[in-house]
Amino acid sequence: MTTISKHLIDWLIREGTIQPADRELYFYAAYCFFFAWTPTFLLIISSACLGRLPEALLLILPFMTIRRFCGGFHARTSQTCLVISCSLLAVFMYLTVHAIFDTKLYLILIIASVSLIINSPIMSPQRPATPEEQKHFRQIVLIAVILYNSIILPLSQTSFRHWSICLALGLILSALLQVPCIIKKLLTKICL
Repeated sequence: MTTISKHLIDWLIREGTIQPADRELYFYAAYCFFFAWTPTFLLIISSACLGRLPEALLLILPFMTIRRFCGGFHARTSQTCLVISCSLLAVFMYLTVHAIFDTKLYLILIIASVSLIINSPIMSPQRPATPEEQKHFRQIVLIAVILYNSIILPLSQTSFRHWSICLALGLILSALLQVPCIIKKLLTKICL
């Protein structure tokens, strides 16, 4: 990603779109963009090749909208983050094809939804937020969880059940990424 960002910024400077003095700022912006979107692009491209693009989009939709505001685990390095993100998306994409919306999935969805509502937002030291922002994030997560469940649950009773599984798994993935932080918080309380 560093190389791609460097070449992009060099090209923009040659074209006169940005000033050489702004190289570092634009390089950082390009790097962040490529880093943030690479797992999503890889998922979309691979799922499109496999004829599973709708499933990928329905998985990504709740995940991206909720994850932004619920917080949770963040890897220490960008390489680790990229590997974990791509791996989790691949596993959950596999589940969208093979999961069945049964009692177990309903139960996991309920637990994930309650966990997101109770524990959000989990703030990262790298991304601190003011108390007002945290309150706002909590409200967004609450609304998003209610909205997605109001789509998932009725949809699961129709012939479009498969689409509800994809949406449910996106919500569950958001909650899953909070689990390491929740465990760490509980262990910290126990050890004190």
